[in-house]
This record gives sequence, C-alpha cells and structure tokens, in this order.
Amino acid sequence: MSLNPNIPEQKKKKSRKNARREAHKPTQGALSPDMARKLIGRPSTYDPTYAQELLNLSAEGYSFAGFAGKMGIARSTVNDWRASYSEFDEACARASAARAYAWETKAIRAVDSGLSGPLTFIAFALKNCAPDDWKEKIESVVTHQFTLAGLIEESMQTPPRMIDVSPVKPLEQEDNPAIEPAADTTPNS
Repeated sequence: MSLNPNIPEQKKKKSRKNARREAHKPTQGALSPDMARKLIGRPSTYDPTYAQELLNLSAEGYSFAGFAGKMGIARSTVNDWRASYSEFDEACARASAARAYAWETKAIRAVDSGLSGPLTFIAFALKNCAPDDWKEKIESVVTHQFTLAGLIEESMQTPPRMIDVSPVKPLEQEDNPAIEPAADTTPNS
C-alpha cells in the first residue's frame, strides 16, 4: 500500500534519526557563524560585556592570557570567541593597541623617574605586545630579476679585464738591504 501524504491518517512518522537530519539541514539562507554555533554543540559562555572587560584589563597592560585567567576560561576560548563574534574580534584589536599604550606609558614614567630596574622587563613586554613597533630585528627584502639571455648580453658588453703577466725583475740584494746574503756553499780548498 502506498502512502498518500495528503491524507492525515497515512502521514509517515519520522524516526529519531530523520528528525535529527531535518534539524541540521540548512534552511533557505545560509546560517551565520553565530547562528550555526547556537544550533549545534554546547552553548557558548560568551557574554557581550566581555569585550569591555577585555579593553579595561588591556588598558592596565594585561595580555589576552591575563584576561582569560581573570575570566576563568582557557586562552584558546579567547581565540574561539574572536572567530565567532565580530564585536569581540574588534575589541581584541583595540585591546592590543590599549595594551601597547599602557606599557609605553609605564616605560616613559620609569625613565622620567630615573628607574632602571624595570626597564628590561618593560622593553620585553613592549617587544611582545607591539612587535611591529618594538622589534629589534631589521628585515630587508631585496629582489632582483634576471634572465640567462640578459646575463650573457651583459657579459658581452663588459670589456674583458686585462691581467699583467709580464716577467717580474727578481729582487737583488743591493736593491733590498732586508734580504740577507746567501751563505757561500762552495767548499774551501
């Protein structure tokens, strides 16, 4: 007997497996990453107020790891939130700049007050929180394009170097008093 879906008594019952498939089928439009994350898996612990908390801590010089420690989450969770929530990702970009500002302010105050002890630590912190601005390594890129035909042409245009191979006059004893006379090796008779 074939089932006619238009007759209510004959409607197919969905198994649990089919129900799960239906729940995870894409809808008319593509789901945003935020919506997809809400539908599948464990719910996120993200709260939009965390963006401001991150900015406040970074303004004091704390890193993303410091923020994670204060919030009681793993550092990798911060990366996950950056990938999933655009407002948090932007807050992280601003927090990096705020952290660099905090450490630069600490460096200026230390120098102005004559402190030398914490300067090494501050320099280390600046190199890590703002590496593009505080790196010691200077990078330079040199590019040059050449072809075999160009090298051959260039070598043909360059005049050959002349090497002087004329005989050299041997030094004589009179010409150079630093040379000692050779010992006479003839037998005495």
